[in-house]
Amino acid sequence: MSGKEKKLTPRSARKKKAMLEAAWQVLAREGYERASLDMVLSLCGGSKATIYNYFKSKEDLFGKAVFARSYELSRRVFQDFSDQEDFITELYIFGLRYLNFYLNTDLLEISRVAMAEGKNLDYGRVLYEEGFRKNWATVAVYLEKHIEPEKFLTGGSWTAAMHLKGLLDREMLIRRAWGVMDGIDDKDLRDVVQSGITAFARIYGIEQE
Repeated sequence: MSGKEKKLTPRSARKKKAMLEAAWQVLAREGYERASLDMVLSLCGGSKATIYNYFKSKEDLFGKAVFARSYELSRRVFQDFSDQEDFITELYIFGLRYLNFYLNTDLLEISRVAMAEGKNLDYGRVLYEEGFRKNWATVAVYLEKHIEPEKFLTGGSWTAAMHLKGLLDREMLIRRAWGVMDGIDDKDLRDVVQSGITAFARIYGIEQE
């Protein structure tokens, strides 16, 4: 998503947002090959000429729809750590926020769409670089503030962030994505996060109170 986009009036911005939201609904329901601009217009109104006034192509519309939806939701997960609590407590709070959002919102569906349609949309790289990598880089920077450099393994704080992700994910995201788990038990969620943070602390020699 390179280059500057023209500044929109409030009315035009609302219209563009409505098209992006409609495009996401169609893409998540139909997949890229079956999705059409007519389906999008049936949800948000307007004409194809209107769509092409904001987007270069079908690919551009659906690619930006995935990115916009991903950004809107993931920024709530990867908000700045407050440092109002001790390090382990902050990680625990983040872990709960991360799993709750991924298990209960469109973020899991976005991941599925990105894996299934990334090549078609040609936005897989953008989603990775501007979404996934930037989000977890925020976590890596936070870890650097609280873990002594000599305790990091090969790959430094980025590897540590990926270890934290893996320990939090465990099998819950797979079970949810594959339909094995319908509802989410709060106690199970807390237990998964607690055990993940405990394991992470042991790996990186972090003292726990």
